[in-house]
Amino acid sequence: MRGHLLLAALLAIVASPALADAGTDTSPSPDGAHSCADRYPVAALRAHAEGSTVMSFTIRKDGSVSDQKIARSSGNPDLDAAAMSCVPEWRYKPATKDGKPVDAPWQAAVQWKLRSPDAAWLVAGCTRLHPLDAALLAGIDGRTLLTFRVMPDSSVTDAAIVRGSGNAALDQAGIDCLNKEHYNIGALDIPPEGLAGHVELDWPRQLELDTPIAEPPPAELVPPKAVERSDCSAAYVSTTAAAPTVVALTVGNNGVPRDLTIKTSSGSAQLDRTALQCIAKYRYRPATLHDEPVAVRWTSMIQWKDSPL
Repeated sequence: MRGHLLLAALLAIVASPALADAGTDTSPSPDGAHSCADRYPVAALRAHAEGSTVMSFTIRKDGSVSDQKIARSSGNPDLDAAAMSCVPEWRYKPATKDGKPVDAPWQAAVQWKLRSPDAAWLVAGCTRLHPLDAALLAGIDGRTLLTFRVMPDSSVTDAAIVRGSGNAALDQAGIDCLNKEHYNIGALDIPPEGLAGHVELDWPRQLELDTPIAEPPPAELVPPKAVERSDCSAAYVSTTAAAPTVVALTVGNNGVPRDLTIKTSSGSAQLDRTALQCIAKYRYRPATLHDEPVAVRWTSMIQWKDSPL
């Protein structure tokens, strides 16, 4: 999986500091991770509530937080209450004046976001478990909101549906897919009980992204790359070289090839069939546009090597 796929969901709530009191020599700085990711209220998740809670507080000379209050509401009382309970647990390296730690006023914005740009990669992978079509999404919201927990061993557990898409099979595919994920923890400090997170699987958006980009492709498009492939030409045994077979195909945004046709024949129906069968087993890193996986039309050429009998 993409190493930061779940990171965006886990750490979707971040602090952005305001300026410290100009009367100090140095400003406070975070001491450790400042995340409220496991505080996203279930009621707010179900209501699809997002926003930014701006908190005002004092950073004490021992690095603790006190006197917290809401400077600007997110517009949702559940999100604001969660910020109020989370911020006092943060720790800072205190401001200094004349080389000594001092109390300092501070502000931080707690960003409450449901969607992660990288969630599109998870949804694309989930379609290998449950293919999509427009009829399947007709008449439903089509977005599955899941909560989960990342454990110290990098496994993902306790995937649960907070808000269903309207299609039970899609929701189950999301749970099955998420439970197979492993998160690249890196330097993240995961407590023994795990770290909670959430992700929204937008199935209608996935269907849009899996429609091949129109030609000519935009300049920002990053092309697909085959990451699992076999030597198709190994099936050809002859002392006479054959012309290459060029196959046109769609590389889906889940990296799976489909809609394969012969664009340029080798002159041998048998070799062309072999090319189609072989390339159908390829797996690609999909093309991307603005960091989202997208489907594209693509070509792959098989060079038939002559081999001694």
